[in-house]
Amino acid sequence: MRSVRLVTCLLLSALVASPLGAVTRHMFLTSVTGTGNLSTWPDAGGFTGLDAADAICQARATAAGLANAAAYRAWISDSIDDAYCRMHNLGGKRATNCGQPTLPAAAGPWWRTDGKPFGAGLPDLLAPLEQVLYPPSVNEFGVDLEVGVAWTATGLQGVVGPATCVDWTSAASPDPVYDGSPYLTSGGWTSSGSGNCSSAIRRLYCFETGPGDPLPAFPAWGRLAFATSAEGTGDLHSWPTAAGATGLAAGDAICRNLAAAAGLRDSTAFKAWLSTDSTNAIGRFQHDGPWMRLDGIVIAQSRQDLTDGDLESPLNRTETGLYLGNVGIWTGTLANGTVASASCSNWSSISGTGELGTGNSVLTAWTAGGGMSCGFAYAYLYCLQDLPLVFHDGFESAGAQAWTLTVP
Repeated sequence: MRSVRLVTCLLLSALVASPLGAVTRHMFLTSVTGTGNLSTWPDAGGFTGLDAADAICQARATAAGLANAAAYRAWISDSIDDAYCRMHNLGGKRATNCGQPTLPAAAGPWWRTDGKPFGAGLPDLLAPLEQVLYPPSVNEFGVDLEVGVAWTATGLQGVVGPATCVDWTSAASPDPVYDGSPYLTSGGWTSSGSGNCSSAIRRLYCFETGPGDPLPAFPAWGRLAFATSAEGTGDLHSWPTAAGATGLAAGDAICRNLAAAAGLRDSTAFKAWLSTDSTNAIGRFQHDGPWMRLDGIVIAQSRQDLTDGDLESPLNRTETGLYLGNVGIWTGTLANGTVASASCSNWSSISGTGELGTGNSVLTAWTAGGGMSCGFAYAYLYCLQDLPLVFHDGFESAGAQAWTLTVP
């Protein structure tokens, strides 16, 4: 009976990447790069400004053999048009409803070109929700570029930032322009820093415009993982949910108590992703992956995948359903799962420093983002389940209660 259900779940999971009969919209990160003067890109087709950006996207979609290539537009803003409006095939500003009686909100959902979902729709991708499912790091050919930067000039609400490379016609403008990091989720995918218009290494995000069918239910199986909704200093004993425990035991208690409060099955199987002077985080987990967030999104297929410095998606969703942004996570752990040099005296002191991970990153920074004073009171924890196997019956709409069966 168990083996039959396992095969069924695996088959259903395989269908997620190719929803049969669905109207799907895709997005990608360009394989080509260029300066802020978009007319100089080879694929610009003689156009300038936003028209050049769209021509580049359409040329790359055509080169990759993507359907509906003429419908692709660049996720980019200028002084006249916000990216938010452009995703609806409209011009103007979000603040004035893109020229419509009411604010349009029917763009997306979008899938990456490798068959993984990017987001459930435009409002989901932007502040305050910032519910990016997999980072936008895959190019038009379905290749995960993993690193890079994208021109956007677009902030967390899909509106233009303070500079635009003179509406994308100049590589000499001295004003720094918002850019996005394709390996980040939350708001970092569209606004994580800024770059000079002369930089020739930046890419574009390209979106197929128009509404698509809602994302399907994601039947899946795996061990559960979440980032805590609670935060505190590197002295884990001081966290209320530690229930009097200290050190590593306090980290595990925090994870288990929060999991129990959220109604998660097998809450006692959760462990904190933490290392100490004598214990490596990866060595604390007896069972192999996959591990997935409570929204059904896989973060790592295996222990090896968990420690190769490149997660499939960030572990930034809490047990309560909140998607965390660029926040610190106490780990004391390097990218290979072994102890870092700083762990707040084995998580029992506010003196010294502790290694922090970055909550919305899939690269090495997810666990090894740098040191922080142990008295910093606003860092979270990662919690991963260590048990054989869990089945999941639904995606998002069913919430935490969808995780229904544990197989020994």
